[in-house]
Amino acid sequence: MNWRRILFKNYGVKIALLLMAVFLWFFVISSREYTQVIEVPIRIIGLKTDKVLISDPPETADVRFQGKGTSLLLLSLYGDVRMEINISTINQFYDYPVQLELINWAPGINVDIMEILRPDTVCIRLDELLEKRIKIQPMLTVKPSEGFVITENVKLDPDSVTVRGAKSIVKDLKYISTQVKYIEKATSSVNTRLELIPPENSHLSLDPEEVRAFVVLEKIESRTYSAIPVNVISSSSNKPKFCEPSVIDVKVRGAQSVLNQVDRNDIIVSVSSEGSPTGAGVFFPVVILPEGLELVEIIPDSVRLDYEEVDT
Repeated sequence: MNWRRILFKNYGVKIALLLMAVFLWFFVISSREYTQVIEVPIRIIGLKTDKVLISDPPETADVRFQGKGTSLLLLSLYGDVRMEINISTINQFYDYPVQLELINWAPGINVDIMEILRPDTVCIRLDELLEKRIKIQPMLTVKPSEGFVITENVKLDPDSVTVRGAKSIVKDLKYISTQVKYIEKATSSVNTRLELIPPENSHLSLDPEEVRAFVVLEKIESRTYSAIPVNVISSSSNKPKFCEPSVIDVKVRGAQSVLNQVDRNDIIVSVSSEGSPTGAGVFFPVVILPEGLELVEIIPDSVRLDYEEVDT
């Protein structure tokens, strides 16, 4: 027996009969009365412009409906069913009783509400709305790679944010922090986006919601400044006769931008005769550098002082 031939013989008629059977079954099933629990979104309407919610009401309610199968299907798919709570007359606190009259849906769908399973009340908590400009605290850490240095610390654009929210929260805020971000082994200046993080459960609105953070890095270079005079500081009655050598070379390291602003007159080298009031001695000079520079070496690393007795 050729089952393939039997199966596909008059297949158009067979498909039509199958679809008719499915339609009749669906018609019988959907014509019956059913009950169905639908999760309904809760919409808060009528909030005054000078007020703000300080706690979140429930997002949904469970509602039991009754109707024919087709009507319940339409309600679920296209009914725009919702619970609307009007708070236009509320100034601060109110426990709103949930009633069937709060449930709305698209007209033309013939269903009935049986009951609201949850919640039985919606707690409304309001506060005055306050707007304030607040400084931003960056939570960005940049660690330069070896051979690089930070020449300008974190700068933000913008460096403050407009905060809108409950007066009880906003009035005491000192700053808004950014997200925590860590960048290590950096070899170039940093330009990155940072999201602003409001206090937890504060229901604050931030404008903007993110900022740009900049950190300037430069490569470290070395430079030698030659023939820097050695200043002799004498605290005794003896006068130094001479310092040998009277000038030294100083090798330093730092960012190129810092090195370019420094000349030999900005470097101070001194040696103190305190501790060796008579005779000759070898001393190690002290070097004072402009901010941002690091001493590598001095050449030579010591000098000799000879003293001359003061005539009495």
